[in-house]
Amino acid sequence: MIPPRRSLRQLTGPAVVLGVLLACTATLAGALHVREIRVRGCQRFPAQEVENVLRTALGTPTVAARPDRLRGAVLAVPWVADAHVTVSLDGIVTCAVEERTPVAVAEDSGLRQLLDAEGRLLGPASYDAPPLRL
Repeated sequence: MIPPRRSLRQLTGPAVVLGVLLACTATLAGALHVREIRVRGCQRFPAQEVENVLRTALGTPTVAARPDRLRGAVLAVPWVADAHVTVSLDGIVTCAVEERTPVAVAEDSGLRQLLDAEGRLLGPASYDAPPLRL
């Protein structure tokens, strides 16, 4: 027994639906990528340092951008004590930074560095702060 042939009209309807679904998928796939980075909480150092670390997420699908991995990268910035990173479906990575507090200036071979309470080097100190001689 030979199956009946479908008419062109019967094939057009499903083909149109499939075409619309493919177009919607392509549009949404482009919209669901990380496209913007927002950093807040940086007072003692430039937010650009955190933005540079988070820039690796730009262009990746939002579902593939892992906040815990991005947070780990942000915590490697010397001035950052803690960070909260979120990735929204509309493509925005938001990072709230808690800064370390400098408590001393150490001088070694003429290089002056800020230190926090845990003894971590934060970065260069201005020359108007009194040094802690080691």
